[in-house]
Amino acid sequence: MKRTNISLEEKQYQRVKELAEREEKNMTQIIRELIDEGFHLDVEDIKNDPIFEVIRMGSGEGKSIAKDHDELLYCG
Repeated sequence: MKRTNISLEEKQYQRVKELAEREEKNMTQIIRELIDEGFHLDVEDIKNDPIFEVIRMGSGEGKSIAKDHDELLYCG
């Protein structure tokens, strides 16, 4: 492991501290877990996620895409 030093805003510090107490872990463990979660999706995962196929679907023919988006996205 590499040792590092970070500065947190008071609000961030309190949130991490409270989470550590709730989960009965130390703050270092919580910060490591949060970093891992933040990097969970790598670039390839994001590129291959089908949700990104909907980008720019709304341009064009004047259909009610905004109003009926659930039906159009999930029912075809």
